[in-house]
Amino acid sequence: LVRSRGLGDVYKRQALGKSTRLGIRAFSSIQTLNSSRQQDGVLFQIDPANLQRTFTLSNLTFQIQHEITPTTRYIHLFGATMSTTLRDEPSLLADGSRLFHRGLDYVQFNTTGAVVHDFGSKVRGFFDVEYEGIYNNFFLDFTRQVPVRRGDFSQHLVRSNLGSTYIFSDALSATGRIGGAIATVPSLSQPAPPPDPNDPNALDANDRSAIVTPQGTAEILYQKPTFNAELIAGYTFGSVNPRIGFGRTFQVDAVIGGVPFPSDKVLRNVAILGTGTVSRAILRPTNEGDAFLSFIGATALVRYKLTSWLGALGGYSMRYVNFSGTLAAPDLMRHQVFFGLSGFFTTDTTEPPPLSVFAPPRPTG
Repeated sequence: LVRSRGLGDVYKRQALGKSTRLGIRAFSSIQTLNSSRQQDGVLFQIDPANLQRTFTLSNLTFQIQHEITPTTRYIHLFGATMSTTLRDEPSLLADGSRLFHRGLDYVQFNTTGAVVHDFGSKVRGFFDVEYEGIYNNFFLDFTRQVPVRRGDFSQHLVRSNLGSTYIFSDALSATGRIGGAIATVPSLSQPAPPPDPNDPNALDANDRSAIVTPQGTAEILYQKPTFNAELIAGYTFGSVNPRIGFGRTFQVDAVIGGVPFPSDKVLRNVAILGTGTVSRAILRPTNEGDAFLSFIGATALVRYKLTSWLGALGGYSMRYVNFSGTLAAPDLMRHQVFFGLSGFFTTDTTEPPPLSVFAPPRPTG
């Protein structure tokens, strides 16, 4: 199978003064579910309804960083994301009909404010508050044996975290976060079908109580100019795909990559990247039942730098997905071999050309 994808990404950084910086990032992508891989971040989506959906995803984000004192900074982000479906396989509904969907999937807005303070040269503390709102224009309820078309819905979510980063050395740091999330129950435009009295997972559809959950993450980062490794474990409230709703998720991510032979005249052009993820999510898109999603994925990628801006890449990706609980869906196991070209363009001459294929992670702040 051949799968295509296209991605445009623009990033602009501007100094507004001696103590204030503004960053603007915009990207737009056209791709299929088959072509997305783990390291693609928000572009990687899991959808139990089908395997062949072609969709677009666009994002615009503004980040302002203001230096209050030499040791204290305030960071604020504003962002908006929109996704549409260009082509989709028909979904089989509970009444036996098939549903064809094109057009708007969802619009998502978020804003985050964070205060970061340096407690000496080794310890950094931070506190952040985030608001996220979503309007989902096409919602299939997967908490039933056969998906049910439920129209559109909106949902609001507030998260807050308190955390700290400890810097062991110039290369090694550890970060911990603890906090909580509170979310509204989605307001669906179509009424709920009567619950199955024999369904042990059925809940009270009239319960409009807010969803409250703790959350926390821990990460270890080892970063060199030409190499980095990161391990993250967390319990959060979010979504692997806003089309299928939000839920409590436990996830472990590992990333390792860089340029293994930076001093060799030929091999210094070779960059590698490996990622791995294990997650378990309890999705409750409505207050009528739960659906459980388990995911295991891994990617190995090699890029050879052809010019200062163009590289050839290839690799292997694997994903395993299991849906259980109320939703009865077959397991998905997929292997993917891919190859192609990757390039970048920049007007910022102060930034050296990236040797690797990904933006290196950095500690908060």
